[in-house]
Amino acid sequence: ALVVWNFHYISEGFSGAGQRDSFVCFFLLLGTFFLFKTNRTSSRTIVYSFLSGVAIAMTGAIRITYFPFILVCTMYLWMTNKNALLPFVAGVCLLFAVVIVPYCIVPQGLEQFYDSTIAFNAQLYGPLRASFHEILVQLVSQKAFLAIMLLGIAGMIFRNRKIFFSEIPSIPKPERILIVGFGVTAFLSLVVMGRYWPYHFEPLMLVLLPIGTIIIVALFRSIPWHTARIAGASLLIGYFVLRVFPQGLVRPFLVEWLRGTPNGLLAAQAQLEPEPGFILADDAAVASFIERTMPNGERFECASRQAGVRWRMHRESATRYTTFYAIAMTSPHGTHPDFQQKWREAYLDSLFAIRPYYLIVSDEPMGFSDHPMPSPLVSIHQIEGFDSRIMPMYSFDTIIGGYEILKRK
Repeated sequence: ALVVWNFHYISEGFSGAGQRDSFVCFFLLLGTFFLFKTNRTSSRTIVYSFLSGVAIAMTGAIRITYFPFILVCTMYLWMTNKNALLPFVAGVCLLFAVVIVPYCIVPQGLEQFYDSTIAFNAQLYGPLRASFHEILVQLVSQKAFLAIMLLGIAGMIFRNRKIFFSEIPSIPKPERILIVGFGVTAFLSLVVMGRYWPYHFEPLMLVLLPIGTIIIVALFRSIPWHTARIAGASLLIGYFVLRVFPQGLVRPFLVEWLRGTPNGLLAAQAQLEPEPGFILADDAAVASFIERTMPNGERFECASRQAGVRWRMHRESATRYTTFYAIAMTSPHGTHPDFQQKWREAYLDSLFAIRPYYLIVSDEPMGFSDHPMPSPLVSIHQIEGFDSRIMPMYSFDTIIGGYEILKRK
């Protein structure tokens, strides 16, 4: 299960780097580990159930569509250990208090929290769903993993049949409810998000892959010839290595390593392309240029799809918008909701008041597959007032990679 899981993670390539669904899997595993501890260590039930509540609550805090994980765990404790319910709920409440309370002590904090987490996803990002063709493309690209998941589902249904499914151990009713609840929550989250990208499948695969791999092992054990078992396992691993493993991403690292290039891994990483024609080295080059030429005490602003330039900077930016999605994305009707209009106005007000020394604008396209968006270099001029209020303060300085750099006059 671990081998197959790791193959799935690395098969996502660059798109899987830092995605929230991977973090959700960690906290789901951690919370489940503590959840099972509540039934095995009576002397520490309060501690383990509290820690489980904190960890499981993190899944809902990371992505609201995973909030039902909390309800599933609550149902499990109700069936197995009611004394652990109160500490579990306390852990959940503490986590959400830590997340929400800071917004309560700043002006309009709760309003901004709601706009950025609920309204933005409901009115802008959420409605951008994948087409049927895009769904098919994503499903076909993950066919090997989906096949193992289907084996896992079959194993749950036909566990008592006198065939290889009987290899699956007997699972008590509370644990079955926990597994089914986790699976249903992960599946519904996948459907609600509606884009079906590989990393969106991770929580669902976390639940079903272990069962599917148990069945695969049972299949190999049913083969009477040792040589055939080895050959079958080798073919399966070979398939994952040749067809699933992201050769294109890994090859540059191996080439630089074999050449003995100094800092070869960093050199290969710098040539990775988040988007065709846009390499990570450009982010580093822009950051180095700004650090080298901008006077001390000055600020900069970078309008870009990715936050790579900001991550590499030790200077303060002029606005709070780390990527340009928040203010550039439109609703399916091509409009900007009221809360986003306020963000766009605040963005211009910050630029006008602070007048950053450098204004860096990326030409990297935004959006995805069925929903392309203009690059920041185009969409920034679509903000009402940008050309009249901000542009007169700047003149063209240089271009580095896909970035146009404007300098304050």
